[in-house]
Amino acid sequence: MRAWRGHALQMDLGRHAAAWDELNRTRFDSHPLLDSRFWNALLRHFRRPGVMLWELRDGETVLAMCLLQRAGWGRWESYLPGQAQLGPVMIHDPDMVDELLPALRPMALQLDLLCVDPDVCRLTPAPGR
Repeated sequence: MRAWRGHALQMDLGRHAAAWDELNRTRFDSHPLLDSRFWNALLRHFRRPGVMLWELRDGETVLAMCLLQRAGWGRWESYLPGQAQLGPVMIHDPDMVDELLPALRPMALQLDLLCVDPDVCRLTPAPGR
């Protein structure tokens, strides 16, 4: 069954790093700014409380991942320290974003995916959708 699930992070991606890199390799052409080593370093050196890894799985298959933090009541946004030029968002289908918002409980009303490069993540729905 396809579902988003959140994971609290301690210092870095931890046991999720291998899945992060596999998704980057298979869906995002091993983009260097999405490499787990880069994000692990940012997570360790620019710690913010409450950063969570969100992953969309269909059974054992990871379909999408992103790093998010709460930005206020009912609001979530990408974890994005100033040193990152690209947001930690590996979502390749706009429908996946539609599925993510209800998973961000309680009362998630807004989701800001920051610094998403359209050449990396195409999150704009196709015309006519």
